[in-house]
Amino acid sequence: MRIAIDARYMRSEFSGIGEYSENLVEALAREDRENEYVVFVHSSYHGNPEIGGNFTLVPERARPVSSRTVTTFGRAVRRQNADLLHSLFPLAPITWNGRLLATIHDLQPLIDPEFTGHRGPLKRF
Repeated sequence: MRIAIDARYMRSEFSGIGEYSENLVEALAREDRENEYVVFVHSSYHGNPEIGGNFTLVPERARPVSSRTVTTFGRAVRRQNADLLHSLFPLAPITWNGRLLATIHDLQPLIDPEFTGHRGPLKRF
């Protein structure tokens, strides 16, 4: 199976989801040598995760929470011939028709908008 992981929170600046993403990718690399992985990272990411030959990092300029994620990112995933898209945050392209797995870390933006700077799930277009 060819699995695309949208890990664009992996970028030069620290974020909790970025740290989770990098740890998940490295854990998958230790455990799974059979499936192929295409990991989309933000183009500012310069890390060096411990991954095997069945992993490919693909830099992407678009921010994870952006209109491009919803509208055009599906094309990038299709170009990689992915069977499954795993979004590491609760936003996925509407143009993706394949299997989808989304990780929801918390509901804080919905429950406490004051803490998150009044950002709704899609307000940062």
